[in-house]
Order: sequence, then C-alpha cells, then structure tokens
Amino acid sequence: MLPPLLDRTQPSPADKWLWALLGALVIGQVVALWMVCKQQVLKAEIREAAVQAERIALRDDCAPRAGRATCLPQQVARR
Repeated sequence: MLPPLLDRTQPSPADKWLWALLGALVIGQVVALWMVCKQQVLKAEIREAAVQAERIALRDDCAPRAGRATCLPQQVARR
C-alpha cells in the first residue's frame, strides 16, 4: 500500500496543464534554436559570397599584363 502522496491513480487537472506548458516551452525552445541557426547560416553564406566576390575582383584586377601583375583596374591598365 502506497501513501496518499505517492498513490496517483487519477491525474489531477493541474498535471495536464503542467505537461501542456512544458510541451509549449519545448516547442518554443526548438523554434528559437532553429531561428538562431538559420540566421547564423545566412550570415555565413553572405560572408562567403562577399569573400568570393572580393577574390574574383582581385584576381581580375591583378591579372598579369605584359608579364607583371599590376593590381590596377582594367580601364587604368589599358591606358
């Protein structure tokens, strides 16, 4: 025989609300984590695209002309 505090044959209505609240908190935490991860991935993609654009621009501007890399814009190098 269990004491009355441990003998839980019928759940109280407060138990249902507690589990509903805990479930909502878990879902909220998962959504918040997803939003943070999505933002971080977006920032990383933007950073990577900017680095790649800089590399392409530098490679085009520093292309060897007449045997030397001048690192001048193409219009200035053509003059």
